Amino acid sequence: MEKRKTRVSNPCDGCSLRRVRCNGGPPCTECRKRSLECTFLRVPRKRGPKGPRMSTSNKIVQYQEQIRNDQEFQSSTESPKTPQTPLESPLSTGEDWQVRQRQRQFSRPQSSSLDSPQLSPLGTQGHGNAKLPLRLYIKYLTKFKDCLIWVWPIVDIDSLVSRLVSNSPDDYEAYALAGAVCATVIAQLRLSQLRFSKQNGSMSDLNDIAESFARHAQHLRDQHSYRESESIDSLLTAFFLHIYFANTERIRAGAMYLHEAIAQLSLQNLHRPETFNQLPNEQRELMLRIFWLVFVTERTFCVQNGFPTCLSPIQDWPSLDCLITGIGGLDPSFQMLAQLFTLLDDTLLMTRERQTPESDPRTEDNLYRGVSAMAECSVSAIGPTLPEIQRVNVMVTWNWIHILWWQYALRHYQMSSNMDDAMLSMLRPASVAHETVKLFSSVSKQAIQTHGYGMELKIFRIADSLVDLLACNRRLPGGPRPTGSGMLLGARDTLHALQSALILIGGEESLFHKKLQLFMAEVQLPVPSVRLIGLAEPEAPTDDGENERTVGENQIFFQYYV
Repeated sequence: MEKRKTRVSNPCDGCSLRRVRCNGGPPCTECRKRSLECTFLRVPRKRGPKGPRMSTSNKIVQYQEQIRNDQEFQSSTESPKTPQTPLESPLSTGEDWQVRQRQRQFSRPQSSSLDSPQLSPLGTQGHGNAKLPLRLYIKYLTKFKDCLIWVWPIVDIDSLVSRLVSNSPDDYEAYALAGAVCATVIAQLRLSQLRFSKQNGSMSDLNDIAESFARHAQHLRDQHSYRESESIDSLLTAFFLHIYFANTERIRAGAMYLHEAIAQLSLQNLHRPETFNQLPNEQRELMLRIFWLVFVTERTFCVQNGFPTCLSPIQDWPSLDCLITGIGGLDPSFQMLAQLFTLLDDTLLMTRERQTPESDPRTEDNLYRGVSAMAECSVSAIGPTLPEIQRVNVMVTWNWIHILWWQYALRHYQMSSNMDDAMLSMLRPASVAHETVKLFSSVSKQAIQTHGYGMELKIFRIADSLVDLLACNRRLPGGPRPTGSGMLLGARDTLHALQSALILIGGEESLFHKKLQLFMAEVQLPVPSVRLIGLAEPEAPTDDGENERTVGENQIFFQYYV
């Protein structure tokens, strides 16, 4: 019997090209059969992945985080069956939870990389959706207190946890509010991971947990006549459900809950300044905070989606000196941010993106009023002194409002090529975008990611205006120059840095990122691989270096437009 041919680890060039077994040589059997020269000129390449690629590294990190969440979720649900205790949500039992868990484990496809149970949808078992253990509520409420209380300083987390532990059968609003807050925490801080799982066609336990929190809140409210409730909890539940659905890009649901929160404000007459004078001091301060947060949220949402607004600004502001029990005080960024949103004229709010409204004889007065109001703001002086998370929120909002007024001016006025012409300079988006990227290079990633959907839409609008500017002159250079912080100079590189920021917040599945790429393709701008911004702690540049960067950037913009 002929001896079986063995394959050598380094086949000859001919066998490698033909993808056949090579027994070595020279000459090998295959080359000898075909009277070919048997050579080994090809340099063997490394087997396996040739990376690492940045996108692959990011996916590995996200996948590892999902595994950790899965393991934590499993450990929290593998407790023995016991009678109902304060560790369970109202209207649920541990037995129901374990049954649903086992059903999900058996019904889940074997190919899934995530072995934890997916939570059942609303209305499929018993009282509705699956109930999460109290420890998960406490975990995400604690994250809210640690990371997001300064964003929404309107929830007494310690008091809410105490109400959950007491598990009063009549206190359904505690679990409804807690569920809405916990869903918001996941969507706000883990937005890119939620979208990453959707991109890969799977529903991770992080999605399951967030969705179950929200559905549990919805179900509890539906079981009780929440529409007749005049409590603050009911108002806040609607508000945080809006935040959750807006973050997860379900705009219709988000709009409905936003209008519910506004209706709750109106039914309690909180749109009238005189109402606040009749409230006790601490309650007055809390309701003022709630009013202004709903006001800011409504304007952000309506500007992006072209919806009409309902709330008008009032003259009363929450005090910076008042410490609300269980919540604490305010920092200067709260009132400063609210004041910025009062600069948004109705003409800006009702203009859908990339549409030209009918001419209005009052446009000159509107623009003059907007420019004058912005000139009186102290953002440029106070904003840079704030802690980095608040600084990012205030300064990006400031830049975003600049862009909104610039887009308004672009539709109604003949623009100038002079950089000093404030809103009338054609080059304004370039300087605003550069300032935004420069800000991002000086703060941590967490300071940017914390703001979620609201930060995404503001970055998108700034980048969109820069696309319009670049479309006017595609010769605008964009080559990078080395700096200590990793900043990329040039208009196109600034645009790509803004793309990177969108991916940092919302992941590659961000609708804002996809829309920006579509706009770039429409005007035939190149859409290369996005480069990362230097988001690590940068080296402090010298005064000379900083001046050189600023002057060099301005020279780039002036080169083609003056």
